[in-house]
Amino acid sequence: MRKIFVVAAVGAAAAVAIGAAVLVDRDGSTRKLRLVSGSDGPVTSDPQSLDAHNSPTIAQNPRDPASLVVANKIDRPLFNAAVHVSPDGGGTWSSVSFPTPAGEDRPYAPDLAWAPDGTLYMSFVTLRGSGNNPGAVWITSSDDAGETWTTPRRILGSYAFQVRMSVDHEDGDLFLTWLQASDDAVGTLSFVGTGLPIMASRSTDGGATWSTPVRVNSPERERVGAAVSATSDNGELYVLYVDFKDDRFDWENLEGDVYAGTFELVLARGNDSGTEFTESIVEAQVVPYERFLVYLPKFPSLVVAPEGDIYVSWADGRNGDADVFLRSSGDGGVSWSPPVVVGDESGAEDQELPQVGVGPDGRVDVAYLSRGRSPRRRTAVFFATSADSGGTWREVELTSERFRGDLGPEGAPGEVDQGTQIGLVSAADRAVAVWTDARRGSPVTGRLDIFVSSAEFRALR
Repeated sequence: MRKIFVVAAVGAAAAVAIGAAVLVDRDGSTRKLRLVSGSDGPVTSDPQSLDAHNSPTIAQNPRDPASLVVANKIDRPLFNAAVHVSPDGGGTWSSVSFPTPAGEDRPYAPDLAWAPDGTLYMSFVTLRGSGNNPGAVWITSSDDAGETWTTPRRILGSYAFQVRMSVDHEDGDLFLTWLQASDDAVGTLSFVGTGLPIMASRSTDGGATWSTPVRVNSPERERVGAAVSATSDNGELYVLYVDFKDDRFDWENLEGDVYAGTFELVLARGNDSGTEFTESIVEAQVVPYERFLVYLPKFPSLVVAPEGDIYVSWADGRNGDADVFLRSSGDGGVSWSPPVVVGDESGAEDQELPQVGVGPDGRVDVAYLSRGRSPRRRTAVFFATSADSGGTWREVELTSERFRGDLGPEGAPGEVDQGTQIGLVSAADRAVAVWTDARRGSPVTGRLDIFVSSAEFRALR
């Protein structure tokens, strides 16, 4: 029977714990390893830049684990997107350009997927009008690890929000998910209509053609979004999304306090042909802990391990602060075990934006932010790993110095936007995390950078 593990995130302070851990490989052998952090440094290195880089995604070359690529959006001074490549496992980085589609000037919100044949794909939207709404969705590819890119191909039209991409790691099929709106359903940084569907489409020819889009979510769910996808080894598509229930405050960008109700976290599983989806509730009582911009919600995290294990993460304020949890299911998501806390349970800080990865040996990795509650919200990034499905954890801090959490563009009313996600890739004896970092910015510049660090598993002698 396949086991499914789910990680839920709900803020808190994480204690730094560097120590020995016993990892059990798939062949049953054991290894005693010591978890240590590498040195953190910038992915974005232009000393003159005032750009607000945020929301990074990271991809690792399946044919060369040392080859990494990061893509991120830029929110200030102009909306844009950026791509960075590293040939040495994140030790050094360079920024590369990619073609902007003819007649377009604002590429935005990129996502990456690396196919098993070594082709790297990137999706992004282009923005139009004074409301900066999505005008079209594009895909481009690279066969030299992100150094050069093909001319972008238009694959979707206007009002496709929250576009995310995933790849089947066996045959290389591409999947796209998005929230589809229309002109009469869009307001000023808000949705004025309900019933907007989450859609999915599949390409079996490297993005040249795409299947007819299929609705993922149940029509009874009126306010949904923040969808992410992943595939199993047999090509099944899983889509995780949030049902925002009756939260008009954030959906319509109204003034007010944090929504007092609860959300639901839903996992949809596609059939073999990808034409129908079956839903199960991962968590029925997700408690929001802050306001958010409905165009750019903080994404949950989803990954499917090679042997079928599924891991999911999200943010939740049920304890009055934010904590990180792990849940598991042995029956395909029909039932779930009680949540296991990842990190410090003291409640001294808030944790958010967890990203989950799975190592080749089956270990569970989680990277997340830990924010203080002072006005400047001093922020650190932590990495936690478990060799026993979340029963016990080892943690290490990835940041050499804390950065301010109150710098950056304005997002939801009264909130600063430092991004909707962080990035994580998990390899055999290391994991690499990337995140939005404000340590080189100020209230005057509002500069945000992408930083990187690794967590390494070293053999004990």
